[in-house]
Amino acid sequence: MKLAANGRAKIPFATVMDFPKQKYVDGKSFDRAYTKRFTDEKTRAVAMTELALAEHANWIDRTEAIQSRVFDIVRSDPGYANDRPAATRVVNLLMNEISYLLSNAAVWIEGGLAEFLECFDYPFLNSADVDWYSQLLLMVFLRKERLFARIH
Repeated sequence: MKLAANGRAKIPFATVMDFPKQKYVDGKSFDRAYTKRFTDEKTRAVAMTELALAEHANWIDRTEAIQSRVFDIVRSDPGYANDRPAATRVVNLLMNEISYLLSNAAVWIEGGLAEFLECFDYPFLNSADVDWYSQLLLMVFLRKERLFARIH
C-alpha cells in the first residue's frame, strides 16, 4: 500500500493477552475457557488476534446494544429517570461488575437468598459493594431473580 504525502490510513491492530491458567491462592489452577477453542499454545496468540480483527465490528455493535439496553432499564427506574449522570455512573459501575461476574464469580444460594461471590479467591460473600451490585444486577436481569427462587 502506498500512502500519499499527508495521507491517512487506518491500520487495524489487536493486543492479545494470553493468560491460559487461572491460579488460586491454595495452589490450584485451571485452564481458562478460551484454551478449549485455541488449543495450540504456539499459534494461540495469532489465532486470537485474527479472530479479534475479523469480529471487532460485530463485538462493538453487540456491546453497544447491551450497554444501551442496560442504560434504558436503569433509566426506567424512578430513582434514575430524571438523573442521567447518576444513571450513567450506575451503568458504568454495573458493566464493570458484569465483566467480573462473567469471568470468575459465583452465586451462592442459601435459605432462598442469592448471594454473590466476587471471585473465587475473595473470602467474603456479599460484601457491601457486592451486595449493592447484586441489587442492580437483579434490577436489570429480573428473570435471574425468578430463576434463583425456582432453584431453591
